Amino acid sequence: MTNPFADLNQFIDMPRVNGLALSPDGSKLVATIAKLNEKRTKWVNALWSIPLDAAGHPHRLTRGEEGDSLLGFSAAGDIFFASKRDSGDDAKPQLHRLPAGGGEASVVAERHGGFSNLLADRAGKRVHVISDAVVGATDAEEESEIIKARREQKVSGILHEGFPVRSWDHDIAPTRPQMFVADAAGLDDDSLEFAQLTRFPRDEELESFSMDDSGDVIVAGVGRLVRGITGQSVLVRIDRTTGEPTEIKADEEFDYYGPTVSPDGSCVVASKSRKQNDQTPLAQRLVSIDIATGAETLLGGDFDEFPGEVAFSRDGQWVVSAVDHEGSGAVVAYPITGGAPSRLSDERLHFSGVQVHPEWPEGASSSIYALADAVDRPATPVVLSASGMTTRLPSPVAEVDVHGRLEEVFTTAEDGTELRSWLCLPEVASEEAPAPLAMFIHGGPWGSWNAWTWRWNPWTAVARGYAVLLPDPAISTGYGQKMIDRGWSHLGGAPFDDLLRLCDAAVARNDIDETKQAALGGSYGGYMANWVAGHTGDRFKCIVTHASLYDNRSFRATTDAGDHWRSHLSDAHNELASPDAHVERIVAPMLVIHGDKDYRVPIGQGLQLWSDLLHAQQAERGDNRNKFLYFPDENHWILSPGNSKLWYETVLAFLDHHVLGAEFARPEHV
Repeated sequence: MTNPFADLNQFIDMPRVNGLALSPDGSKLVATIAKLNEKRTKWVNALWSIPLDAAGHPHRLTRGEEGDSLLGFSAAGDIFFASKRDSGDDAKPQLHRLPAGGGEASVVAERHGGFSNLLADRAGKRVHVISDAVVGATDAEEESEIIKARREQKVSGILHEGFPVRSWDHDIAPTRPQMFVADAAGLDDDSLEFAQLTRFPRDEELESFSMDDSGDVIVAGVGRLVRGITGQSVLVRIDRTTGEPTEIKADEEFDYYGPTVSPDGSCVVASKSRKQNDQTPLAQRLVSIDIATGAETLLGGDFDEFPGEVAFSRDGQWVVSAVDHEGSGAVVAYPITGGAPSRLSDERLHFSGVQVHPEWPEGASSSIYALADAVDRPATPVVLSASGMTTRLPSPVAEVDVHGRLEEVFTTAEDGTELRSWLCLPEVASEEAPAPLAMFIHGGPWGSWNAWTWRWNPWTAVARGYAVLLPDPAISTGYGQKMIDRGWSHLGGAPFDDLLRLCDAAVARNDIDETKQAALGGSYGGYMANWVAGHTGDRFKCIVTHASLYDNRSFRATTDAGDHWRSHLSDAHNELASPDAHVERIVAPMLVIHGDKDYRVPIGQGLQLWSDLLHAQQAERGDNRNKFLYFPDENHWILSPGNSKLWYETVLAFLDHHVLGAEFARPEHV
């Protein structure tokens, strides 16, 4: 069997599972599958029906040339998806309905602002969506005139009065997400007439919403500007008739987000996140809030892993969530009254897209569905048994053989904390043929190497003979709050020391070549790669730094997440932990990678690092060992298929040149 990770064309061509949703009655499981278009220039999503057990066959539901995005279900089980199938300047995103009983999909609504977060009440009365709307427009006609005028007059300017002005890879436009509602009776005529329900001002943003079975109790998560660049995420109840918000929870010391309303509308469960600064670490827990009184109950007892999205059981007594856990993940059920949670999964897998069958936990057919993956296993739909074991469901995406070994490496931190990491090894690595080591440093900073990844896939390097170390140092998730706390106030301290200790433990093995090491990282991992470069001399043969923080002072003033990072990166902190102060000490060759549309870590960070690096080293023409891979149209991540292939080609060629001594193989077309 050929190794698809040894051929980047085969690797890029692999289809992938991107999402999973269960209909409210538990009869339909729908997955989103991404495949390349015919020209291999774009990922296109299609919806597939997945059998509810190991019997049966998946079948394709949609075939939009530009891709289809699953939005939700009607009370009757119709599937709603968003797609833009018309062309032209005035073409609008469309909302499609695929009837529960089968047949062709039909367009039921169009809006300039698109559609997301669709929810229909179980009584079949109303359909709610989020769509972008022009702030200040009194009706749909005026909104269309404003949009048309800006397009025809080539007006692109945006007047801001607050923060932020852009997010991730897009500008904050003169629109804001608003909630719209339609009478579900319109589905009889394949036409939903959406009316704007909320009118949040420019300094507030509707982030998400949830509602009870009746559709009468609607709770939204709203981000608002408090002062300066300081923001706050709060919970509000939306009046079903007027759209007016009434505050449920707001606290300047905490953010509340991701609300999920109980089936009977009595309470809402949300993530409560402590506001952090350079001395106060981030902490997140689930809380249940009584909607009538605002009384708050902490869920999970002493279990302090960061929660993911939650889903209620039909009886309203449990919420189920996926969490990071000790280098993998777990599906956990929290009793709504508080107390210790129950772990529902026993295997060392990472979970996402958790769906709760309406008969769980009592019914004979009760089930938990999810996407399960691991460092050596791409995401695939599964069902959890009562014993916690997972059964793979039939999927249009074939299983993948990574052609390598996955092991764990453990060591002890300076303070006595046990540290662990994954080690991906070529099948041939041995004492007789030790493998060179590439250490991948994860981003976040809070995160974990506990899941499959398409963007920093270790098996592409393993296929070329490298062992890849995936360490979880201080600030990693899945090891309790104590792991976050122990590295918080010194980003270059405990996390840096932990990384080197785990690397030392890896190279102490007889199947690893201690003389051939490289370090790579992106985002916060790029920050740490820059820190490593300035503090380890020639230990590493080369360093790859992607979308990286370099000058903490300028970064905190230009990132779209200025509220978070300005409080974290204080002047005192930056005096101790800004990588730019150590550029003169960098010895190892560096590959700098950055996208111009990266607003989380703006391009100025990469440009400044590149300029400072060249200035500090003063290499003669033709002698510069560093390289800068620049993407004018990519953001914090490299997402297009062609650029993704170029990223891997360049990174692997850089490693081969400096670690193995091979001639640098410059990729084509650059």
